[in-house]
Amino acid sequence: MINSSVRKLQISAFLTFIGINIRFLSENVFNALVFLNILQSGNPDNKYDFHTPGVPDVYGDAAVVVVFAVAYLLHKSASETIVLHIMDYLYERRRQRFKTIRYLKNCIIWSKKNFFLVITGFGLYMVSKYPLSIGLELIFIEDITTLSFILNVLRGITLWYSSFIFCSVYCKYLFISKSAALMMHTFFVIRNLFDTNVYWLITSYDLHIGAPLLDVLSPIIIVYSVIYIIVNGGISSRIFHSLKNDKHEFAHMKKGASLTVKDLSLIPG
Repeated sequence: MINSSVRKLQISAFLTFIGINIRFLSENVFNALVFLNILQSGNPDNKYDFHTPGVPDVYGDAAVVVVFAVAYLLHKSASETIVLHIMDYLYERRRQRFKTIRYLKNCIIWSKKNFFLVITGFGLYMVSKYPLSIGLELIFIEDITTLSFILNVLRGITLWYSSFIFCSVYCKYLFISKSAALMMHTFFVIRNLFDTNVYWLITSYDLHIGAPLLDVLSPIIIVYSVIYIIVNGGISSRIFHSLKNDKHEFAHMKKGASLTVKDLSLIPG
């Protein structure tokens, strides 16, 4: 039962990572493909525009929602199972047993923390992409007003924070070096400044075109993820690597052990 729960945690972590990559695909790769007219509708009177969300964006974001929902359900199920059954497997107070429990707790906390960080980032991304982007188009951002300026600044802030969260969690999943992480963050800062027309230059230049041009480089993120998964045998295998030697201990534990308050503090809640 415990091993099955650990497996669910691994799948949940992997699905969260897949969702992150689908988000990069939906926001950045699709944006570049639409700009280059590679991804377009068959109707010339209803062409996709990189300024506002289109059908591909909606499908991509819907896929992210589904993936994150499944990841959450798996994580919730695994956490509850561990809480309910850990006492049945704890037989004696050996250091290794408590080391295993502590590590299970850390795994749950790690995956839960990063999952809800991603959900926060995705929420900000959805706000910046739909209500704010469409709202700016409706009030004609070219004719700057106090309202349009405030909306554009707000969109820029939410977009930047969303990208920052996604980049940070992405780097945690792949154990990327600080220098590579800095390059990735810098790329998205520059990209998002173009995407929002750099605020104060919105009436002088149409800098928005710089965003899809930079998005041409974004497939590198997806390609790197695929290569990493192939080379390392999956994301979760490395994240939970330290657990491999410990989880087999549960197979030898017997039922009927009593726990103290201190013991219970080690169990994930």
